[in-house]
Amino acid sequence: MLKSPINSVDPPFAFATIQELILKTTARHASLVAARVHTKNQQREFSYETLFRRISSFCSRLASEKIVGCKVALIGKNSFEWLVAFLAIC
Repeated sequence: MLKSPINSVDPPFAFATIQELILKTTARHASLVAARVHTKNQQREFSYETLFRRISSFCSRLASEKIVGCKVALIGKNSFEWLVAFLAIC
């Protein structure tokens, strides 16, 4: 049986959950670019801090609407907003 490369990564880069990944990466690299979005006329960059704040905001909104522990379908075009929504619900 093959060993998963994810499980064989050194401890500083091993994360048990996506939430842990986001928290630790933001703590270490807050000002670095987390995502780039290209459109016909421009390129936008978003830092890890911005990504974390947007995820937190979206999570708060879901909680205020009592959408916690529910199954959620996510449909949309590839975008930074889709990424934020995906990371907020997983």
